[in-house]
Amino acid sequence: MKHLFLSYSRKDTDAMSRVRDTLRAEGFEVWTDEKLTAGTAQWNKAIQQAIADSFGIVVLLSPDSKASDWVANEIAYAETHSLPIFPILVRGEQRDSVPIELIRVQRTDIRKRFLAEMQDLVDILQEYLQSQEDAVVAPPTVTKELSETERKRNQFWRSLIERSKSRTNLFANIKPGYDSWIQTSAGKSKVHLFYDVGKDYGSVELYIDHGTQEQNKRIFDTFFAEKDTIEREFGDRFEWMRLDNKRASRIVKNNYVGGLSEPDSWDQLQELMIDQMLRLDDVFRKQLQTMKV
Repeated sequence: MKHLFLSYSRKDTDAMSRVRDTLRAEGFEVWTDEKLTAGTAQWNKAIQQAIADSFGIVVLLSPDSKASDWVANEIAYAETHSLPIFPILVRGEQRDSVPIELIRVQRTDIRKRFLAEMQDLVDILQEYLQSQEDAVVAPPTVTKELSETERKRNQFWRSLIERSKSRTNLFANIKPGYDSWIQTSAGKSKVHLFYDVGKDYGSVELYIDHGTQEQNKRIFDTFFAEKDTIEREFGDRFEWMRLDNKRASRIVKNNYVGGLSEPDSWDQLQELMIDQMLRLDDVFRKQLQTMKV
């Protein structure tokens, strides 16, 4: 398995050590520069190679890391290699610690609840690795010829993911497949942000499958109690699907302004879906990260 690259300010060495040791205890290989001399040519070269060889980077956020040119360089270098970034707020207030390039990237806040939040991060990392393993599965070959619908789905997802990269990193590292949906984490284990597309529609969705049926309904009910406020902040109405006889619950916004059967509608539909996904993420992520279930 590839390693995680740990990006941090030397003034956050104590926090880095705790994060490093926790991730290693969970089975992750973690690379840090703590044994190298900062500023040397060897150090510079080693950092570049370590980022290129990683499956992603964990960035420790603090006022000092925000002011660090090297942390900024490491983030930029990871982005040029299309690597996912997993920020962790370790010190300071968000306004003083989160750089603008990571403002829309989901982050873990370990300032008050270290173990619980680190477990959420571990879940997110494991889900990401599993999604990468699933994506490696060979697409249909001569033994299963792609259908026209599968081809269109793949084209639609490739276009949407590429289009969204200028606005958000949420789906930047998701590989376009052949299913009717793609997903990414919403910042809590087994709660996902979904895009879905069909013949005549496209939708965005919060899919809640955090744990037991009771836990999932509790999360749903917490949101539903604030339905009017949430829909006002989102700017539109959702379809609230508690699904009493199912383990999971769903909160969905459907759009009937085109779909797979109308390629000429894709530009308009994708722009609408991306805009809604950003608002969906803004409305739910912060509440999910502080929710105790």
